[in-house]
Amino acid sequence: MTGTIRMSVPTISGELLLSESVAEFCALHPSLKVEMRLENRFVDLVEEGIDLAIRTGTMPDSSLIARPIFDSRWVIVCSPGYLESHPEPRSADDLLSHNCLTYTYQESGTANWLMKRPGRNGIYELQVNGNLSANNARAIRKAVIGGHGIAMVPRCMVYEDLQDGKLTEILAGHCGKVLGIYAVYPYTRNLPLKTRLLIEHIIGSYQKYQPLFLSFPLGLFPRYRKRPRGLRHFWT
Repeated sequence: MTGTIRMSVPTISGELLLSESVAEFCALHPSLKVEMRLENRFVDLVEEGIDLAIRTGTMPDSSLIARPIFDSRWVIVCSPGYLESHPEPRSADDLLSHNCLTYTYQESGTANWLMKRPGRNGIYELQVNGNLSANNARAIRKAVIGGHGIAMVPRCMVYEDLQDGKLTEILAGHCGKVLGIYAVYPYTRNLPLKTRLLIEHIIGSYQKYQPLFLSFPLGLFPRYRKRPRGLRHFWT
């Protein structure tokens, strides 16, 4: 096989595992070239000539094909140092009296956190307050590690921080944000073999890292649904 595959991936996934995964794929197929763009913005795959995109969020109806990979769970975290000087939240409403650092790229809105009540079905939105928001989740992570507040972030991004004790998960069971991860490509009757093989390779890579994304069986977590507004995608 020869040729070039142009792909777009979200920044966190690209840095966490896709850069290595795609490099491995290129080593397996030395006659192929992959141009990978890491970006947290809407990309019109057809207009910009993108063969494949990895997307996280709700997939609205469109002319694109979205192949599910699995779900990505988010968690509410803070640093141990923050808890030394602030009371630990025991309920979702307690968050209203804390400095909540927010991530701009959220389907529900920057300051609206998706919550659930343990033991009950359904997801609701809680509007939090804080003095810092950013369009880069890693920037929020650094601020939280520094003890500057509480944040809701992708579990995969802070997995090692939780294991090392740099961060502590709070309100476990109350966070209601779970987003699907998809391989997305323009509709075609015959998907090129090189693209199909890359998708399979990427899915295999994600499966190896599944514990970083989830801590419960697939399909057992309530999903938040929002009416699609045209062709919109959201990233982690």
